[in-house]
Amino acid sequence: MKKHWKAGALALAMTLALTACGGESGEITKFDAAAYVDGLLQENYLGQFEQSYLELVGIDEEIAQDTHEHCMEQEVGYFTYYFDVSEPTDEIREEFQTLLEEIYSHTRYEVISAAEQEDGSFSVKVEVEPIDIIQLVRSDWDKSTEDFYEEYPVERINAMSDAEYEKMDQEWAQLILELVREKMPEIGNQTSQSIVVQVEKNEDGYYSIVSDDFSKLHDLILDYSGTEA
Repeated sequence: MKKHWKAGALALAMTLALTACGGESGEITKFDAAAYVDGLLQENYLGQFEQSYLELVGIDEEIAQDTHEHCMEQEVGYFTYYFDVSEPTDEIREEFQTLLEEIYSHTRYEVISAAEQEDGSFSVKVEVEPIDIIQLVRSDWDKSTEDFYEEYPVERINAMSDAEYEKMDQEWAQLILELVREKMPEIGNQTSQSIVVQVEKNEDGYYSIVSDDFSKLHDLILDYSGTEA
């Protein structure tokens, strides 16, 4: 099946939260909840693991590193899907992952406060400065992709064999990589936005960020909104 450019960001929930268990009492404090959210963000997006966080969630650095790599792998899937790269090769995926590691190194956030609720859950306020690389790439999108679209009109795409389409898709992937790399020297962060996430205890007695809240927090880190194709 041939794919054409899909206008608009494609929503994809990414729930990568770990569980955090309490100490001997099986409970945590608001300070633990804040440290958990802070450590989780460092782990997933920056690949940084403080010992206090590792002890809080009961994992070692190797597991934390695996979690970070999994986050980046998942983001490659979303990033390529967003830019309509149909079937990236392993080599192309590696290129995107290296690029996304660099993009996410610009993650900027601050855990502002945490408060315990009557039901024993915790509300944690986070301020995030979204990364703006998507907006930079989109700023001159038409000009940057004009030659590609002229070479591959819809009629030609629809008449392609699978092998021809795969070749075109790889060319498109390289074009996207080039466009993003060209904008990396300009990368920055947008005005900070606040979000409150809930840290709740599950049936097994472990605490974690509510899945939907983590997805919303994730969506703020790298802003996929902007001028659409």
